[in-house]
Amino acid sequence: MEVLQKIERVEKNPWVIVGTKPGARLSDLQPFWQRVRARAGLKDI
Repeated sequence: MEVLQKIERVEKNPWVIVGTKPGARLSDLQPFWQRVRARAGLKDI
């Protein structure tokens, strides 16, 4: 709960983890996860 409470809120967006569109939530972690894996050299994980 402490970590979630520290996330900065976006005005007029009820979601904790917001998306790129106003009022939207983050709905797809694949692009982020693919960048993490590529930078770590772990393509098959």
